[in-house]
Amino acid sequence: MSEEKVCPDCGENVKAAARKCRFCGYKFEEPGIWDRAVQAAATAATEKAREIEAQRAKNFQWISGKGCLISFVGIFAAVILLGAIINVIDPEGVAQRKAEREAAAQAEKTMEVAEAQAEKDKGFHCLSAWDGSNLSTKTQVKARMRNPDSFEHIETKIAPVSNGKHLLRMTYRAQNGFGGMNVATAAASVDAMSCDAVLTSLGR
Repeated sequence: MSEEKVCPDCGENVKAAARKCRFCGYKFEEPGIWDRAVQAAATAATEKAREIEAQRAKNFQWISGKGCLISFVGIFAAVILLGAIINVIDPEGVAQRKAEREAAAQAEKTMEVAEAQAEKDKGFHCLSAWDGSNLSTKTQVKARMRNPDSFEHIETKIAPVSNGKHLLRMTYRAQNGFGGMNVATAAASVDAMSCDAVLTSLGR
């Protein structure tokens, strides 16, 4: 028995391949290339599903997990087939979407790099996360003290990078020659890359 379709104008059954209704003269529109591609993919998927169902019927002793795996493979094959059809129909669109995704990923990466660089330009990467001091500056100040063990860091302020250098000012407390504790400051120039400091002043 040949396949038939229903005329949307008079409701009579006509052959599926008919382009014109033999009862009322209604002309069936020829499906476009996209519709044919989708129909072909749907037909292929249906056929694949039927094959899988027949295979499952022959191998009824398989556990349900294996049956689900076969169904998944069939659906996956249909999706791959549809993707291949779309790629043939609209290769420029596929390439454009790929280029857009790559451009978006590159833009996001560039933004992350720029944000990281902006944060680094502030100079905070040269300060300790523990007490906020610059290790190089602190080490040099303690090396010039009579009693390095008396050193107590109070605060360190650092300026944004300029010509590859950060200007730094450290406030600290240390024991003087009479045994008392004094508050003093130290200024330094810190290399933005290595975070090494060169003392420019030391005293109260």
